[in-house]
Amino acid sequence: MRNSTTPVKRPEKAVPRKPEAPEGIPAPSGLSAESVAWWERLVAEFNFGDESLLLLQQALMCLDRVREAQAIIAAEGVVVKDRFNQPKQHPATVVEAGAHAGLVRYFRALNLDIEPLHDGPGRPSGT
Repeated sequence: MRNSTTPVKRPEKAVPRKPEAPEGIPAPSGLSAESVAWWERLVAEFNFGDESLLLLQQALMCLDRVREAQAIIAAEGVVVKDRFNQPKQHPATVVEAGAHAGLVRYFRALNLDIEPLHDGPGRPSGT
């Protein structure tokens, strides 16, 4: 059991890359082309520490899992029949939801803004 007075070490924040900082940290193997593109974009834009790179890799693996589950759901549907021929939720929907939650959690841990920017405060206009 962790002592409540012991501070938890958090990974360093993702900060915008300085122009003189080296770029080109290669993407880990096993990522999809979409995830590799995200890796290259984010690594070029932010300075990540070693721990943060691991979190980024895990986030992009979650993205790949979401895409895999979405492809299965698109092909087979959200509802499938069980062994008693009764409709039930496709198991891939659970995988998709879990992977999506993991993706959001890792992006939050990296202090990356995942909310789209708005023109101003409050509700969007009704155009």
